[in-house]
Amino acid sequence: MKKIKTLLLSTLITLIILSSNVANVFADADPYGPYGPHKPVPTGLEDLDLLVLLGITSYIGGVLLVTESQFLKNKVLK
Repeated sequence: MKKIKTLLLSTLITLIILSSNVANVFADADPYGPYGPHKPVPTGLEDLDLLVLLGITSYIGGVLLVTESQFLKNKVLK
C-alpha cells in the first residue's frame, strides 16, 4: 500500500511540475509579418466530447474484461 501511495504522490508532483512551466501559445501570427494568421484545417473533430466518451467507455470495458477473465480463470482452476 505504501508503494502505491508513493507512486501516486510522485505522479502528482511530476504532473504539477510539468504543467506549471507551460506558457500560453497563441496561433495568431504577427499581422505585419509575411505570414497571415493561422487558419486551422477543418478535420471534423471540433467536438471531441464523443471521442472522449468513447475512449473512457473502451478503457472501462477493457478493465472489466480483464477482471472478469481473471475471475473466471480462478474459478475454473480451483
